[in-house]
Amino acid sequence: MQAQSEARTTFDPLAGIRRELEKLSALSLCRQGLPVYYAALLTDREELLRVAAMCALLELAVLKPDHWDLAVEMSRHDAVKIRAFKFFMARYEYDLAANVAEAPSAGGDAVRVERMRAEHRRDLHACLSHDRKLFLAAGSVEHLYDAQRTADVVGGWRDAIPWAVTTILAQPADPRGPYLLFGYLFDANQIELVEQLCDTFQSAGVYPRETTIFRAFILMRKGRAKDAIKTLDALPWRDLNNNLKSLFFRAKAQSHEALEQYRPAYQNYVQLNDVGAPTESANLTVGKRFLDNLEYEIPELPPDDRRTSHFMMVGFPRSGTTLLENALAAHPQIETFEEIPSFARAVNLIDRFAKPGENVPANVALSARRRYYEEMDRRAQKASARVFVDKLPLNASAIKFLEKLLPGKRYVFSIRHPYDVVLSCFRQHFARNKAMDNFRRFPEACRFYDFVMSQWFDVFSLEERDRVCYVRYEELVGDFKSTTSRVLDFLGTAWDERVLDFATLAERRSANTPSYQKVRGGLSLGVQSSWRNYEFLFKGEEAALLGRWAKHFGYST
Repeated sequence: MQAQSEARTTFDPLAGIRRELEKLSALSLCRQGLPVYYAALLTDREELLRVAAMCALLELAVLKPDHWDLAVEMSRHDAVKIRAFKFFMARYEYDLAANVAEAPSAGGDAVRVERMRAEHRRDLHACLSHDRKLFLAAGSVEHLYDAQRTADVVGGWRDAIPWAVTTILAQPADPRGPYLLFGYLFDANQIELVEQLCDTFQSAGVYPRETTIFRAFILMRKGRAKDAIKTLDALPWRDLNNNLKSLFFRAKAQSHEALEQYRPAYQNYVQLNDVGAPTESANLTVGKRFLDNLEYEIPELPPDDRRTSHFMMVGFPRSGTTLLENALAAHPQIETFEEIPSFARAVNLIDRFAKPGENVPANVALSARRRYYEEMDRRAQKASARVFVDKLPLNASAIKFLEKLLPGKRYVFSIRHPYDVVLSCFRQHFARNKAMDNFRRFPEACRFYDFVMSQWFDVFSLEERDRVCYVRYEELVGDFKSTTSRVLDFLGTAWDERVLDFATLAERRSANTPSYQKVRGGLSLGVQSSWRNYEFLFKGEEAALLGRWAKHFGYST
């Protein structure tokens, strides 16, 4: 009896999330049509959903007379007021329309201004409050998506889930909703919750394509890769939107990998990288100002007075930078900034006054330097921090420019076997931008890696220790405490046991990079290396560029 009592009182840290997901069972009413679904939602406990339902019924022009008085009452929300007035005027219900027009207004324009001010000062909690008010004022689901993204930044996936559920219930026809919700859970390694969500959607008869794809991911995780492929093959993938196509090819590629079928896996990664891609081929001249050595003529500047407290983390994507950055962020005396536009903001100022190859006035260069640090200052939140780390791996490609703008800057540079790095970048589906498009094709990814490393090692050598702390991925994962201690010593801070709890911190942070799924799992996976499975890729001419860097770093090929 005692064992049964203890079992009943066992704390479930995910109980709240499970309850949120259970709310989605209400979607089953969609089978009876949106008017029935939204009419039921009018009695929901959540004000946002009641307003969403009233707005939808008014827009669909299906609000029944027994709810007309409720529409007048809810016209205290501008989102309802605008729609209700049009609805009643169209039916010649002038008295009701007049009552709606006379209802007190919440002042949506004022809320928009306050929201801008909150965003400007980086008050994210205020932004969340204003996003809620803006939805009530306008009825646009975009404000709920804004709140969802902000909640993710504030507290990670757990904080985003309630907003994601509300967004889906408010607008079940929007395909972004289930895609984002599945993504939060899957990237957090919450496979049981993913399965619960699949069951809920399947029972409600909604989102069959999303559910099928994530069922395949679940099957793969359970060691049933063949079944995963059969499940995916039943989908007409050409009819999927781009988000679902990306997931489809990712799931299929990983399933083939689980079966050690690497050539089919490679072909699926090729198709993954084609989803939403621009028609022109990526090349190193695209986005030049952020990817090359930024050949501005900058005069000799006075020393950077923040060089002892502000560091930069560089290298190449997929080299362990996300793991290291989260570890450092767990230290009470260190604040890290993950892929923020600090450097871009500095360059944008210089672009206003000069073109590459031209002289940059000293006062402009110093203003650009100030802007670089201002971007970090406006994002700083940790009162106990005295060391600050700006992490953006590809800033390594701009080292020649950085040496002019921030002389004496000290760097943490991450190294991993070039074969694994480039292969890993190729196998990801990064957000589309001019830098990430270099990873769409394996040969282009090889050339891009060679370009970035050539820029860096034209300035520094592997023997440099005063200004560069080199961190090898396999040492970081294999000997975490010793390697991290060495980095902390370089930054001028002592070891702190809280660094070991980096996975807990990662749970509370937004997944800004594809690496978060593994980082949230801690060090249990060990060193990851896949390039030998794809050895056929490393026999081409382009891969020879990687071979020389593998030799430079002392890796076998």
